Amino acid sequence: MKKLILVLVGIAFASVSFAGEPVKIPPRDTFKHLKRDSAEFKEIKAVFDNLITLAKKGDVGGIMQSFSKNYINSGRDLNDARKQWQTIINNFTNLELAHPIFSIEVSGSIARMRCEGTLMGRPKRPIPGETDESVIIDSWRLGAHNIIKEDGQWKILG
Repeated sequence: MKKLILVLVGIAFASVSFAGEPVKIPPRDTFKHLKRDSAEFKEIKAVFDNLITLAKKGDVGGIMQSFSKNYINSGRDLNDARKQWQTIINNFTNLELAHPIFSIEVSGSIARMRCEGTLMGRPKRPIPGETDESVIIDSWRLGAHNIIKEDGQWKILG
């Protein structure tokens, strides 16, 4: 079951990303490091904090508002992300996300977040004999999220 869960959910936080429509990622040397106490750092971090809050409420529509209309990640698009979040909500309760952020860099309307994370939840229908305690749904190390400012709001690009 664990492998199936990881396959189903892996795209939610995968670190390789490309834009669905042409979105030009600025050259690496144009990005500036944000200080943790800056308003922009807090705004970008809030996208991910809000995501888990909405997931705990089962609000897939709200979750999807956190994603760019151009979202694409490892070949998966916005519709795939919606299906994955719906799968998570349908199959788990007590969702928790540990998501330490190492850095956020910004260039224009594009931000790049370096982080790691673990998404955990309690299976609604555990396999008989398996634990009914929380399990790891997805985890990643040294990941990168690309975020874009779209319609005045930071959104997950991939």
